[in-house]
Amino acid sequence: QDILHYDLAIVLSDTSVAIEGVAAIRYLVRGGAGPLLLDFDPALTVDSIRSAEGRLTRAEAAARLLAIPHWGAVGDTLQVTIFYHGRPRDGLVHRPNAHGVPSVFADNWPNRARHWFPGEDHPSDKATVAFVVDVPRDWRAIANGTLIAVDTLADGRTRWRWATDSPIPTYTMVIGAGRMAVTPLASTEGIPQSVWTFPQDSAYAVEGPFRRAAEMLSAYATLIGPYPYSKLAHVESSTRFGGMENSSAIFYAEGSYRDQS
Repeated sequence: QDILHYDLAIVLSDTSVAIEGVAAIRYLVRGGAGPLLLDFDPALTVDSIRSAEGRLTRAEAAARLLAIPHWGAVGDTLQVTIFYHGRPRDGLVHRPNAHGVPSVFADNWPNRARHWFPGEDHPSDKATVAFVVDVPRDWRAIANGTLIAVDTLADGRTRWRWATDSPIPTYTMVIGAGRMAVTPLASTEGIPQSVWTFPQDSAYAVEGPFRRAAEMLSAYATLIGPYPYSKLAHVESSTRFGGMENSSAIFYAEGSYRDQS
């Protein structure tokens, strides 16, 4: 199998660590008659699985794998959609940030994306990804790629839509959500940059560590090569291990903002 694309829809709460998720996965059949094997934490509950034609199918849970029968031949491109819910025990960190306010940030390195969405959780299998992140009304949500839309729902919650056009590994497929201040920076090399922080840390971040971010991107583009993604967001985060080089949405540990170091 070769995963080509993920459509991931995640519903987040500010009062519970539980999530609701839908993962539509498009993949290429490389060979053999075996099932589609997806890494997925059995701590989450699979509600149903459907084929692209809407047919219900079943998966067998084997340790940390979902084994989904596929019905295509070698060379076919197929899609399955998995509906699930539960409390991620890793990979998606839901906890109060340094200011005591609830926030949610993915922390997938090296193979912990499986704890909150099913997939091929190995850096060798890159794919494009689109996120739909449903959050409380006073939250914002960041993810990889380009912001497609922000929809306001009937209950005041918002739905943030992000999508990549470049394949990336699962360990850098991330979302971050909470009460965030967003400050646009100067565009460099045609790439928009922004700083996402907890509101209390916005002034420090913009006037301090990211004041020369535009110049830095230009310098790296000259030294290394063109920046490969559609945007660059610098995101203060509350995660398990700290900073992470996520594709187009770099997460920085909140401790440096708190200490202003």
